[in-house]
Amino acid sequence: MMPLLFKNKFFIVLCVLFSGLYFYLVANRAYVEVVIETDVPTTFKIYWPNERGLYTEKNKMVIHTRPGREEYGAMLANIRNLSMLRIDPLQHTGSVVIKKIVITQKGIRPIRLETSGEFARLLPLQQVKETHYDVNGFFVRSSDLDSQFEFKFTPEPEAFSWLLDGIRVTFLCLFLYLLIVSLAPLVNGMQFVPVALAAVFALTAVMAAITEENIHPDEYVHVAASSYYKDHWLPPRVDAELIRQTYSIYGVSRLNSHEISYFFSGKFMRLMTPFHLSDYQVVRLFNVLLLGFILLYVFRVPEARLLAVPLLISPQLWYLFSYCNSDAFALFICFFIICQFVLSGSILNRILEKKHSRYPVFSYAVMGSLFAGLFLLKSNYYPFVAFVLFYFFWKKNLLSGTLSWRASLQRFVLLVCIGLGLVGVRMASNYYVNGLDRQEKIAALREEIALPAYKPSTPLEEKQIYLYRKSRGDSLNDIIVKNRWIGKTFRSFFGVYGYFTVSASNQYYDFVRWFGTGFFMFFVGSVLIRGGWRNRILLFAVLACGGGLITASLYHSWTADFQAQGRYLVPIIPMLSILYFHTRNIVPQKVFYFFIMSMFMLSSYSFIYVALLRIPKILLV
Repeated sequence: MMPLLFKNKFFIVLCVLFSGLYFYLVANRAYVEVVIETDVPTTFKIYWPNERGLYTEKNKMVIHTRPGREEYGAMLANIRNLSMLRIDPLQHTGSVVIKKIVITQKGIRPIRLETSGEFARLLPLQQVKETHYDVNGFFVRSSDLDSQFEFKFTPEPEAFSWLLDGIRVTFLCLFLYLLIVSLAPLVNGMQFVPVALAAVFALTAVMAAITEENIHPDEYVHVAASSYYKDHWLPPRVDAELIRQTYSIYGVSRLNSHEISYFFSGKFMRLMTPFHLSDYQVVRLFNVLLLGFILLYVFRVPEARLLAVPLLISPQLWYLFSYCNSDAFALFICFFIICQFVLSGSILNRILEKKHSRYPVFSYAVMGSLFAGLFLLKSNYYPFVAFVLFYFFWKKNLLSGTLSWRASLQRFVLLVCIGLGLVGVRMASNYYVNGLDRQEKIAALREEIALPAYKPSTPLEEKQIYLYRKSRGDSLNDIIVKNRWIGKTFRSFFGVYGYFTVSASNQYYDFVRWFGTGFFMFFVGSVLIRGGWRNRILLFAVLACGGGLITASLYHSWTADFQAQGRYLVPIIPMLSILYFHTRNIVPQKVFYFFIMSMFMLSSYSFIYVALLRIPKILLV
């Protein structure tokens, strides 16, 4: 079997690729060991200059330090052609004790800072109030949030052996061989998808169980909104004292929207009352179970595995199911909507093709409710709604039932009308409770409750600095280039956690950028070259709706509130699911599986070694 495998060009390409990555990212980079003592969590950074000799946020290594742990390590850049570094030992007003810094790289003599004379080579740049060396190490007290030192050095060559690297590469190729042989059976029938989703389910359940309350984005307002529906069926009066705690610093409550997710999570709270769990734990469990339903469906329906593949590419998608928010419910609804549109035996397609059903009224009720759920999602899902409506017309000549296209359209319109009717009931109940001047009441309450920097009446120059950037005179170029909207959105789509305070290293995001860009170009290129006109039209629809969503998010950041958050772009995922379902036989599968598994492994690393490791945990007593 081994000779046959080495005849496989794909395996050879993998060996060459991973060997190159090893030499570029490991063997040809420096490694930093730091022994540091701190009383509070802080950040130790090392910057290296770019080609113009400037220190930038792009060229940095970050170590997150905390009390109780002293030894740390991280990869740096290739220092072979460098002569200076900038060291920022702490990011708070206070002090730390650095006991040792050792920088090693293959072919270079180790650089050590451990004695008084060696630490004297650190030249203070700014915000350094006091330094001295004693038996405990190098003491640094900052005068502000970001103390900085410059360290000048001359790399000294050192002999090394290529034999050891050759052995490492050989073992790397052997590992790839064993991995391919072991996982090959899972490729049949896309069995790796439910296996991977089961691992994701376990990770999200752990995250939901062990992390502290309100450590995730806006969790407290999501929990408060759900808690209202624990004991109520109708929407609340917007000015009711009962829901004051649901209002954010913007003076806006999630209960003021028409989102339906809080109703269901609230009723789940009611159902779980006998278990005496905290409200936030119940809502987290609700979202974890939503992912569990997707997992069970994927196990049960093999075709659905094709639609679940894009769920494996980003840890941010998994993160949504691990804490209290409404995006998890939205993604859940979107997944089952696309299953109804795409899968041949679905309730929707049976209705459209007039296949026999023992309970037609039940089928219409289920689909009408599902459509209503789709229409009652957040506004950033409107491009997805537009896409699925387009998809229905794109697919019209694939319908193989006994009805004519006109009859199928009539049934589809009827289902949409049922959904819109339920939406109307939801919206009418809001106006029934609050009156026709509901919007005026919401505006007045926002003026009353919002913090001064967020009140509509506050003069522009006194508002929070990220609001109304266009009105402040900032150009769109400032938002994109100066404020790095694209980079921040990209990062938060592929793994930024907590209140955007927990993120991975630059190397991780570089990996994701390289693999993600390669994956995108490969996939789009395959469809354009081999897809035929029908699949190209579907691709253009995905690009148009996805591009429209990205543009709307960018425009919102420019004109209203600068929020470069990748979760706003989540509706693109179910669009990609539909596209892959129809183009799976066009895209070369070996390369596709390679990219999917690469993205999955990167995502697993981020979720385990960044999110689960660094997000504050519940203290067990």
